[in-house]
Amino acid sequence: MDLLCGPYTVQKKDYVIDILKRKGMLSKKDFPGFLIMLRQINPHISDLNRIYPGQQIIVPLKYVKSTAAGSPGSLIIPVLPDILYCDYKVRAGDSVGRILANHYDIRLCEIKKRHLQAFKDINPDIKDINTIYPGQSIHVPILKPSRDLLWEEAAQAVLIAPEKPKERDEPAKKTSPVSEAQDPRKEEKNPLSIMDKGTKWSRVILSEAVKPLGGDLICSGRYYLPGRDGTEHTLDLAAFPLLECCDRRILLDPEKKLSGPINDVLSESWKDLKVMGVDKETHTQSVLEGVIDALGGSSVKGKSVGLSDGVSARLRGDWVFSARETESGPVIHVCVTVIKDPKKRTPQGLQRYLAANGIYVIDVLAEKPDNRYTASEEKTGAEGPLVVNNIVSDKRALVANLLEALGVAYLPDTALAFSHAGFDLEITTNLGTCPDGTKLIVDFESAHSGIAPALGRQGIKCVLVETKETILAIGRNIVESLGISFVENPIFSAVDRGGLRTVALTIPGIFISPPGRRDVLLTPLCLDNDISAFLEKKSIKILKGTGTK
Repeated sequence: MDLLCGPYTVQKKDYVIDILKRKGMLSKKDFPGFLIMLRQINPHISDLNRIYPGQQIIVPLKYVKSTAAGSPGSLIIPVLPDILYCDYKVRAGDSVGRILANHYDIRLCEIKKRHLQAFKDINPDIKDINTIYPGQSIHVPILKPSRDLLWEEAAQAVLIAPEKPKERDEPAKKTSPVSEAQDPRKEEKNPLSIMDKGTKWSRVILSEAVKPLGGDLICSGRYYLPGRDGTEHTLDLAAFPLLECCDRRILLDPEKKLSGPINDVLSESWKDLKVMGVDKETHTQSVLEGVIDALGGSSVKGKSVGLSDGVSARLRGDWVFSARETESGPVIHVCVTVIKDPKKRTPQGLQRYLAANGIYVIDVLAEKPDNRYTASEEKTGAEGPLVVNNIVSDKRALVANLLEALGVAYLPDTALAFSHAGFDLEITTNLGTCPDGTKLIVDFESAHSGIAPALGRQGIKCVLVETKETILAIGRNIVESLGISFVENPIFSAVDRGGLRTVALTIPGIFISPPGRRDVLLTPLCLDNDISAFLEKKSIKILKGTGTK
């Protein structure tokens, strides 16, 4: 016989027992077995006594005759893409990635191909997921696609073999317990370990840290492993979390409670398994460093990474490490920091920009470790309003834009009268007037080099712009002539945390601070929109110059 199951959305005042009685066709003798199956097919629910309205579960309904889809004694769980979804009306500024990130409570950079494929499966009328429009009704998958051990992504049904009912004269099967939580009808108590010490630090940090590498920390569900002698070993993942990452498996063994026989069974079942023993005194950093080492990565206190667009990122946090998702894959950098103040989180736009360059910045709140950014927290960025850099393509336009940003009234090709060697002269030049009344001449191609000293004696400053001079050299000459302070190749901290536990970006260029006006960044780079948005929020005017015409 097979067990037929169906999806159900939890309502207010629902209890598991009432749901089973109301939805399923089961007798009193069936109930214990159905409760066990309910736990097995809903590994995302750690405590069946705690379900909440709106939560999606799969409920065992009734026994049916075996079908060709599975062998006799199999549990068939239909996963119907036309049922497991919620309706959503597209709003202005929405994208499929942002919608999924909001519903799954993950970062935009964590959206995987499997998420998009699930979206396509339940929205067959949407031919191009990059093209959705305000007011459009779409379906959003409710059950987040994952690499959970008890769910197969590619299958339309999941097959889980239930325990064979014991015949009256059949002796009880020998079982080798590996945790105290064996009978799902009893209250489960996780052992005291680093995984539950104080807050959920290790669990949360490990889970977040390996996500950029395509990893999962699985903390619920059970494995039933057959031994050579016919005994069945139960591995409770709530007590012994399993980390899957970089084609490797790491089993965390709190208090080192795994017995000898189960170790042999695990070694035979998973050739690539590494068991890591931790106890209640093991520091989170030691656990994470052990995991990083097992994944073939390297951990450092700080790291500088040069990016392809010319920007350099300096990573400083509580945990900074680098690893490869696959042997031939690119190096991925991860920076994890525990913070107390939600206002000290790294702006999501910068997180998105860095993630696109293989750098993942993860902030965990001390008071609420499960809290992290969602895609709706910031409205600017790659999918938000476009921040347009003030781009100039020649020297004359660059000078005009820079002087305007510095508060200098600039008039190109204007007449200037002055006295020289006893003569009253008039020249046509590029004249700037500073807020304090100081005059400035910008001399292109040495047109007035011969009279520059005479102009200087009359308090008129002269800046020479040479043919092959770079935009940064031009900018430097102008601000030096005006006596305005500036910094070359400025460093911008993502957030002010004292400088030692934050990400900082070094941008080639000149950072200018004119008195009483917005700061100005003059750079030869065409900055990413997320960086531009970050700087604009700091009220920094961006000038981007190209060429040397």
